[in-house]
Parts: sequence; C-alpha cells; structure tokens
Amino acid sequence: ASPRVGAIVQLWYAGAQAGHALASLLFGEATFSGRMPVTIPTDETQLPADYLDQRMDLPPGRTHRYFTGTPLYHFGHGLSYTAFSYSAFTLSPQVLSAQSTQSICGKLTNTYLRVTVEVINLGEWLADAETTLLVYAAPTKLDKEPTPTQSIPKQMLLGFRRVRLSPFERANVTVSFRASRLRLVDAQGKLRLLPGRYTVFASPDGFDSDRSAQTLLNRSSACATRTCMATLVVA
Repeated sequence: ASPRVGAIVQLWYAGAQAGHALASLLFGEATFSGRMPVTIPTDETQLPADYLDQRMDLPPGRTHRYFTGTPLYHFGHGLSYTAFSYSAFTLSPQVLSAQSTQSICGKLTNTYLRVTVEVINLGEWLADAETTLLVYAAPTKLDKEPTPTQSIPKQMLLGFRRVRLSPFERANVTVSFRASRLRLVDAQGKLRLLPGRYTVFASPDGFDSDRSAQTLLNRSSACATRTCMATLVVA
C-alpha cells in the first residue's frame, strides 16, 4: 500500500507456534503462501454510505462478490518468494442444464464441475513452495434481465485448492465443485440455476478491477496474465 514498503506481513491469529512460523518465513526456510480472506477498502469512501443497511449490493458493494471499486487489497491477494505459471485450462462440462440442482422429493440433485490447470513452479527457490488456485464464476450474460430486487454478484468463489511444488516441478491441479455453487436468487426469491452464460476463472490470487470479467473476455489468450478462463452455458 505504501511506495516505501515492499511487503506487509499480516499474521492474524497464528496460534502458539506463530513466532517459529514467522521466523521460518522471514529467514527463507519456507515461502509465503497465505491469501487475504477479506476485501480491504482503500478508505471509508469505498464503504456504503448507510453502513447499517446490510444489503450486499449497496454501492459500491460489499465483499469480493459485489464490490465494484479498486480495493487496497482484494480478496485472495498474497505474495510469494517464487513465481508460478498457469496454463492448459479445462472446464468440464461446459454446458449445464438449469435443472442440474433441481430438488426432487426434497432431495437436491447435484452435478459436479471440474476445472483443471497446469501449474509450474518457475522459481529457483530451494525449498518447496505452495500456491493456492482459486476458481470463480462471473455471470456475464443471463437469459433474463435481472429485476431491480435481484442481487446478482459480480463474481462467486466456487472452490480452491492448495498445491506444493518443488522448483521447476509441474502438476495438473483439479478443483471440483457442485453446480449448486452457481445458484442465484430468481425474481420469485427462489435459489436456483439461472440460464445464461457464465465465465469460469482460475486464478492464484483472486481478482481486482484491473482483471475484471469483461477485460479478460476481450483478450485472445487462453490464459490472460495469470488468470485462465472458459465459458459455461446454463440452458
């Protein structure tokens, strides 16, 4: 956040061995791999004017799901001593029935989706390094225009997976998640899959406004910057 500071360590509540863990990280025996679990605004102007109004989509929006500004630190932000590459993104299936999470006799039927990305540890750091692959979905074009009472998130976290790799090691990392993770509230106030097009992303550090869904869709590369994506159609 400051041009005079290269990095900030946020320890949170690390338990009885926090001192030993921090020393191992600072002296290079292990690499940093934590991710921000919240969105940190730049200042109070990025908070809703009526803070007691708990609507998530109240401008400029709350949490990574609805926030539309440029935060100080976005959800999923994190630094490391090494670098990773992400490629060969696949999503299966890419077409989903809107009935995939239909309730039958009180029991929720559920289809699983799988995202696979090839991850390579590019750094020459001697120790093994960890990274976290975060998978999101962004509703890019719903078949029906949302009503004023509907809260459609900008993006939704679907799942994540941590992976540990030695220097120059590569691995195919798969994240599986239920289709019910994509459910949104319809105009009747019911939670269900809404037909339309969704962009599914895989990223090591979450999203900020510089890498929004529309920015990524306008790029020709299969993996723009460090983020990979594919289109999911719900019919």
